[in-house]
Amino acid sequence: MSGSTTTFVDATSALVTLLDNCTGDGRYAVEWTKIKEKGPALQLFKAVRPPQATPGFDLHGVLDTTATIAEMRAFFTPRLTSNFKAMMKLLHGADFVDGAVMSSSTIGTSSSSSSSSTGPPARDDDLFTSVTWCALKSPSLLAKDKSLSMHASVRVFNKPSAHTRTLVYVTTPTATPPPSFPHTYAPIQWTFGVVVEEMAPSSLRISCRCSGGDPSLLALATRVVWNTLKNLPHAMATLGHTKGKVLVSQSQWIKDEYRRECNQCRADFTTFRRRHHCRTCGEIVCSSCSSIHVAALARGPMKIRMCATCLDETTHSRHSVMTQGSSVDGRRSPPESDHSFSLMRLADTIGGAARDAIPDDDEMFADHGAYHRATIS
Repeated sequence: MSGSTTTFVDATSALVTLLDNCTGDGRYAVEWTKIKEKGPALQLFKAVRPPQATPGFDLHGVLDTTATIAEMRAFFTPRLTSNFKAMMKLLHGADFVDGAVMSSSTIGTSSSSSSSSTGPPARDDDLFTSVTWCALKSPSLLAKDKSLSMHASVRVFNKPSAHTRTLVYVTTPTATPPPSFPHTYAPIQWTFGVVVEEMAPSSLRISCRCSGGDPSLLALATRVVWNTLKNLPHAMATLGHTKGKVLVSQSQWIKDEYRRECNQCRADFTTFRRRHHCRTCGEIVCSSCSSIHVAALARGPMKIRMCATCLDETTHSRHSVMTQGSSVDGRRSPPESDHSFSLMRLADTIGGAARDAIPDDDEMFADHGAYHRATIS
């Protein structure tokens, strides 16, 4: 089988398994204990494992909220490292230390053929896959912070007998951690996923599941599941109101030691092939995969370096807005849609983040190296 077909089969298997565990017969095969709740809309359960079972943990959280499947899909499919960091920071706050998107692709469910991130928007039932890395603060002050290397998959499933849809997002451990990251974190493994059921066009029931074989990770996993559900509505609203392109400050760029090769063409960096930071995503690319462009900032026009992916996405965004403006009903897009071509700082998107100054023109061209028994319904 080809690489894309293998990825499609493996990802679909993980998605279907999580879907059954959260909405099918799989959830009734386990006895659950409620360990935390915040009103009837947000509850967290822990599986009761029999004494003879292998060590480990299973957590299941449930949240009822108002949103759409399309908004959820957009939230859980970040292609850029800056967007992934924004998502994780909004969900986990100070618990999130660092992260990166190593690669991403979209595979059509009908043809199982991959499409690039710069092509037409993917259909809801297309399979989105990515390889991501993130670091989380350890619950213990004396222990190293934890890191996870994950395969992430997202797909929307349509029920054949109903008009409702279900989105499934699952992350599974990669075979080995990325070798380019520093060994300052303790690698851990678990399976994490989110299932979003469309109860009505704008009413969703969200199930969050986390399972692992190391009981010592229970405290961290509990916090991750709880924070994901508790902060998800606010995080989506925050990113949804960010219509501008993100301009990351220098402190949020990918560190030089994290990349030994160009993030796009994969050519090794040498004395002659130097590292360049994209100012809109913070990734490290070579000069062939980036170029200088004039951006309209609040402080006025400024020359910035953009990687080819960010430039193509900006061009596609501009084309989408122009298409909306020439729709059949002749209605003009609201003025704030023009902000799609502005550049905004990630620190302005995330409340409480450090307010670092945006690099000046000269810097733009510089290189920088409570318990009771319960049943989940």
